[in-house]
Amino acid sequence: MERRVLTEQNDIYATQDEVFEALAGLTPDECRQLDYQGRRLAFGTIYATGQALFSEAVARAVDLRRRWCPSSISFMTFLRNSMGSIASNDRKGFHAKHIANVSALAVGNDEVDDDAFLSSFGTLPKNSIEDVLEQAEEHAAMLRDYDALFAYFADDEEVWMILVAMEQELIGAEIKDYCKLDDAQYLAARKRLKRGAAKLKSQRTG
Repeated sequence: MERRVLTEQNDIYATQDEVFEALAGLTPDECRQLDYQGRRLAFGTIYATGQALFSEAVARAVDLRRRWCPSSISFMTFLRNSMGSIASNDRKGFHAKHIANVSALAVGNDEVDDDAFLSSFGTLPKNSIEDVLEQAEEHAAMLRDYDALFAYFADDEEVWMILVAMEQELIGAEIKDYCKLDDAQYLAARKRLKRGAAKLKSQRTG
């Protein structure tokens, strides 16, 4: 019999069978949302597609490298957070490697090959070191606020869906319809989003 492990909060981790059951129970709508988030989060990582990132999150859940507490968080939110964590950790390694390469190039280290450095950026155009870094920073700046908000509202499904809709450039009633929220739910979620955004902004400006 598979052992169930207690967390510090006395929540119980799911067993492998329960993870399989939760996977089978994902609705088509939930799968579409996870696919969208996978594609969004995979940018700038070793995962070529959102499906590859999703598959990695599933693999880590199935072999229990990442543990899910059903009493604390929904399975969809768990997978979404797992994809975000995996992508974030990969990007940290990615940027650390390129910062080291840029530093080496700046001091004239002959061991760093320009072509190898540029090719390691994958799909980014191979024009020059300056162009590549500029485009990477532009994309990072574009996603920075959304990334911070997604992380801040990691356990708030309604705000998450509003952010997803906003990223897809939906407005007004389109957002509410996309999120399948009634007027009261939508207004409450927008208030939480507004408060969270203000708090994050104040933290940045310090």
